[in-house]
Amino acid sequence: MPSTLATTALLLITTIFITMIRRTTSLALSAKTNDRIKVAILGSGMSGCSAAATLLDSPNNNFDISVYEGGRGIGGRMSTRRITDESGNPLYQFDHGCQYISTPKTECFRKELEKWKERGWMKPWKGTFATVSA
Repeated sequence: MPSTLATTALLLITTIFITMIRRTTSLALSAKTNDRIKVAILGSGMSGCSAAATLLDSPNNNFDISVYEGGRGIGGRMSTRRITDESGNPLYQFDHGCQYISTPKTECFRKELEKWKERGWMKPWKGTFATVSA
């Protein structure tokens, strides 16, 4: 069970995210048809991908969207980490953070996940579960 502080922080981040998307979409709808709005999205994790998808799906899609990622690949904390030896040979890999997304509880979220699959942003995981003890 998440702590009250973690839950409050998550609600605050979600509220800020929704407000930013609404304001950006509102700006786009009020812009002239030929005007392009440049949008920079920092991070390609769950929020960054959601922001990009929301803007791409807006009715007046007049955004030039750039997504910037500081890691080695897309996905943020949902990405797979690969550990190699000094020669670059793979030793093991693990999913960092969000290991999987469980069955969607709402139709809206299910539809969003389908869009992500179509765009190649996610795919079914076919790995093996394992436990390592020291």
